[in-house]
Amino acid sequence: MFDADVVAMVVGSPIDHSLSPAMHNAEFARRSDHRRYVAHEVKAGDLAAFVHSIRGGSVRGLSVTMPLKAEAFALVGRRDAASTRCGSVNTISIGSEVLAGFNTDGDGCVRALESTGRNVAGSCCVVIGAGGAARAVVEACGRHGAREVVVLNRSSAQAEVAAACADVGRVGSPDDIGRADFLINTTPLGMSGVADDAMPVEPERIGDHCLVLDAVYSPLVTKFVHALRSRGVEVLDGLSMLVHQAALQQRIWFGVDADVRVMRGAAEVELSRR
Repeated sequence: MFDADVVAMVVGSPIDHSLSPAMHNAEFARRSDHRRYVAHEVKAGDLAAFVHSIRGGSVRGLSVTMPLKAEAFALVGRRDAASTRCGSVNTISIGSEVLAGFNTDGDGCVRALESTGRNVAGSCCVVIGAGGAARAVVEACGRHGAREVVVLNRSSAQAEVAAACADVGRVGSPDDIGRADFLINTTPLGMSGVADDAMPVEPERIGDHCLVLDAVYSPLVTKFVHALRSRGVEVLDGLSMLVHQAALQQRIWFGVDADVRVMRGAAEVELSRR
C-alpha cells in the first residue's frame, strides 16, 4: 500500500491541515535518515481495518488525530499510564505482536511549559476545556507533581471527567484564574474559522506571574495571545506543545531524541505557506 521508505504517518479525517509530516520529515532530514512520514485519510470507524492492512509492512508508528483517538484507545493491546488514565491514544507503535498505545499530548504540554525554566511540580495549573487534549494535560500536570489542577469548562459534567484524570484535579470557577501559575487553553477558540475573535477567558483575570500556553497554532498569534503579550504576560503559542509531543513520538517509535527547534522551524515554514 505504501512505499517501503514510509515508516510513520498521521491518520485522521480531515488530514490535509496536519503539520506532522513537515515536522517529522524535517527531523528525519536532520539525522540524514531517508525514510518518510506521510499523512493518510482514515475516517471514523475505519481505523482497525486500516491498521490491519498495514501490519507486517514498513510502517512502525502512527500519530492519531481526530476523530480516531477513542478508536485507537480501544484498538491497542497495551497502553501507557497516561493514555490509560485520560482514555485517549494519540500515538500507536506497531510491533510484530501487540499494538501499543500512548498519549504524548500531556507530556508535550509539560515539556513546553518547563522549557521556560519553570517547574510544574508544586504549581497551580488551570486547564481550559475538557476534551481529549484537556484530559491528557490534566493527567500529565498531576503526574508531574502539580499542587492542584483546576478544570474550567462550560459543561460541568465533562469538567468532572477531565478533573478525575489527576488525583489533584478539581472543577473550578473563573475565580481560580488569578491564582494560576500555569494556564493552558485546550479549546479551539481563536482558531482560524472557529470563533476567530473569541477568547477562552478574559485576559484581565490572569495574573502577571502566570505562564499561559494557548494550544491553538493557526493563527500562531491569536487574539488571546496578542492581548496577553500586550500586558507583558508570558505566553507560549500552540506550536510549543505540538513540537514537544511530536518529539516524544520519535522517541517511542525510533528511540531517538528529536530536535524540537528543527521540528518547530519546519512547522513555521509550512504554516507560512498556507
